[in-house]
Amino acid sequence: MAFIFVMDPVRSRGRVSNKRDNIILKDRDLLLNGMEENKENLAKNDNPRPGGASWWKPIALFYAKTTSWIIIPLILAFWGGQYVGKSFGSQSLFFVCVVFGFLITCFGIYREIKNYKKNLDK
Repeated sequence: MAFIFVMDPVRSRGRVSNKRDNIILKDRDLLLNGMEENKENLAKNDNPRPGGASWWKPIALFYAKTTSWIIIPLILAFWGGQYVGKSFGSQSLFFVCVVFGFLITCFGIYREIKNYKKNLDK
């Protein structure tokens, strides 16, 4: 929530000193009234999406899916690459495993974005 603090010595004297101050005061009043109207609208309509779902649930689910597609394959590829590299004594196998994990990550993120766009159009 944003808070606006405007020092207003002009209004405290009961008069406006010039046109610029008057514009600033009107803009501030419009902004504050708009914030109150938004609060009232949110209180009336707590659930803006049709079908009863909250607006943040699809976004949070998309974020969780894409994050898991980033973290899980790369960690597994790193651990697998370390194990294979130590077993066979080759750092190139470690590098191949990490690249393979990166390719799996790219594929998973592409698939999630494609599904999200398809569901967004519905």
